[in-house]
Amino acid sequence: MPILRDTGTTIDIVCRNKIKPEMLTGESIWVQQPFDESPICLPLAEVELEGEFGHVITKAAVVWSQIDKGRCLLGNRMAALLKKDDRVLHQVNAIQTRAQKRIADQEKASNDIQTSNPEKEDAEEVTTADLMETEDGDLSFPAKETDSKGFSLVKIDTKTLVRKQKECATLKDLFEKVGRTDPNETLEGYNMLPNVLLVKQQTDKMGEQRQLLIIPEEYCENIKALCHEGTSGHLGVTKTKDAFAKYFYWPQCYKDLEEYVKTCDKCQRVGKANEKKKAPMKLVPIIPEVFSKINVDACGPLPTTPKGKKYLITAMCLASKYPDAVPVEDITSASVVDALMQIFSRLGFPKIIQIDQGRSFISELTQEFLQKFGVKVIHSSIYHPQSNPVERFHRTIKRILRVLCLEAGSDWEQAIYPALFSLRTVVHESTGFSPAELDAGNDLKQKIAAEINLSETAFLKPVNETDSFQSGKRFSLSWFTPSSEVCLCGHATLATAAVLFKECDNESQVLEFETLSGVLKAERVQNDRIQLNLPAYESNPVNEEYKKLVKVFSKTLPIEESVISVSKNVLIRLSDTVTRKEFEAIKTNDAELLSAASGIIGVILTVKASGEQCVDEEGNSYDFLSRYFAPWYGVSEDPVCGSAHSVLAPYWAKSLKKEAFYVRQCSRRGGELHIELLKDRILLSGKAVVVVRGQISF
Repeated sequence: MPILRDTGTTIDIVCRNKIKPEMLTGESIWVQQPFDESPICLPLAEVELEGEFGHVITKAAVVWSQIDKGRCLLGNRMAALLKKDDRVLHQVNAIQTRAQKRIADQEKASNDIQTSNPEKEDAEEVTTADLMETEDGDLSFPAKETDSKGFSLVKIDTKTLVRKQKECATLKDLFEKVGRTDPNETLEGYNMLPNVLLVKQQTDKMGEQRQLLIIPEEYCENIKALCHEGTSGHLGVTKTKDAFAKYFYWPQCYKDLEEYVKTCDKCQRVGKANEKKKAPMKLVPIIPEVFSKINVDACGPLPTTPKGKKYLITAMCLASKYPDAVPVEDITSASVVDALMQIFSRLGFPKIIQIDQGRSFISELTQEFLQKFGVKVIHSSIYHPQSNPVERFHRTIKRILRVLCLEAGSDWEQAIYPALFSLRTVVHESTGFSPAELDAGNDLKQKIAAEINLSETAFLKPVNETDSFQSGKRFSLSWFTPSSEVCLCGHATLATAAVLFKECDNESQVLEFETLSGVLKAERVQNDRIQLNLPAYESNPVNEEYKKLVKVFSKTLPIEESVISVSKNVLIRLSDTVTRKEFEAIKTNDAELLSAASGIIGVILTVKASGEQCVDEEGNSYDFLSRYFAPWYGVSEDPVCGSAHSVLAPYWAKSLKKEAFYVRQCSRRGGELHIELLKDRILLSGKAVVVVRGQISF
């Protein structure tokens, strides 16, 4: 298992796929991550680690599967204990400081010379219990390591410097070019002193000629420290370069100095004197539905129309960008209230309205009008029109009115409605849809369902505005296939209830859904199952209109009976001699089914379950098998269809003389259901599994 040292964590962390269940201690710990608003609770496991540092037993927090990378992270506490026991622990930082790099290079060089000591391989076992005995019990970072392995530049004499220059690999090319006799091949500005010391002649910023000493690579770190640290005062990049450029030089020296100053440990800890903390960014709240928040403003004065109108009261829905405008004679409180009433009669009363602090908007009449209808008022900041996006809409509507008036006369009141029509029906760049599409609602839902391209997509919202997904008991629910809306979908309802119970932690025992098929109920039952209360549909013999459709399936397998339900589903029962293998091998052609019949929702194939193949993994026998095809609604085959079993349950109750069933739908993915018939209702129960989580943006 890869083991990494993490200087940003206090405790050790291990991935879930690297531990066994028996390694869990039953304890847990609260962990605060840098970008999380609140701490999370993680289980603890006792983990044995083996590495260059020896054999270690530690208690580590176990991360969940979403961020499981198959690694173990050693935190600061374990690192401090290993250091205390002289254990070898390699540390890799995102940015390595100079002191750490110098120490690592010197240790690497010494390790290449030394031989391994076998006695140190049998190190004692270390546990994190020793680290818990701190005085205050607080989590702390290890003390900053200081460089004690440097040496003084004063001890370097001329002979040593000359020798180091010649030995330095980075200066080898300079020596070769400076030593050539051909003036075309020599380097300008470089020369050799009588003592064979390599220097560079350079003019500084003040125009003075300076002779710079070329430093070999071995002493570069010391020179950079001399120009930046200690008495140099840890100045910035520019001043450090100025101090350096008076006396020293080496290839790429200024780039090295910039990196040196940027990675200075002390400078990073202290920061700049005038450095301001950036304000934390806050997410803009998502507006969940159209017309829940409306921005309103007044525009004008405009040229007076023949009817005496001089102003526009404008409004815009922030969710759909749907615009509206009402011409008025003045912007008194009475005119504003009348205009708002016209807007609300078309769009509905919003939950929130944002207006500026004009007299007509903050008047007692306007405030009382909005208060009586339960509309929350937000006022824009004074002298800050950017806070109200409807201000930008004024520029657009004025330009359109100006163009339309040039074409059809000066009466802009007559042109306002064509202008609004054009703005409502064109695609808005911020949403990707026209405001009219988002206003209609179902058009957007249908496009989302087509994009997701599953058999059914469920759309859910609380019925009461004060409810949430965590606390609500009654919701509005609709289902869409990739091509159209459907009246009933059992497995999408089951999945919706599972999301509310498991993902949203809804505490209700029973949830109610308002649908096109009436109110449906979902209840928690034993064994982590969810039970749905759905309508039951009776069936009648198939008439001549659908005989052609039945013949499509009778080509390969014998048919026992065919009926059509009140819900417009054709049920075809195959002969009891058909095996499960033959049943699952049936293949359909969407084009052939569509040409055979129209005006129906789908085709249900079913057969009585018999034989050794018709049992589950635990040996429980199924009562009947089924498959469901609905190309008329854009679904070639539904994996598990609850609405199909609203037809199957009453049908098989008459044939099998029973009202409780254990069944399997034999699609490629498949599913098992428990069904109970109660007069004109069925109780359908099953389990749901979350396979993907995501967020839709447009």
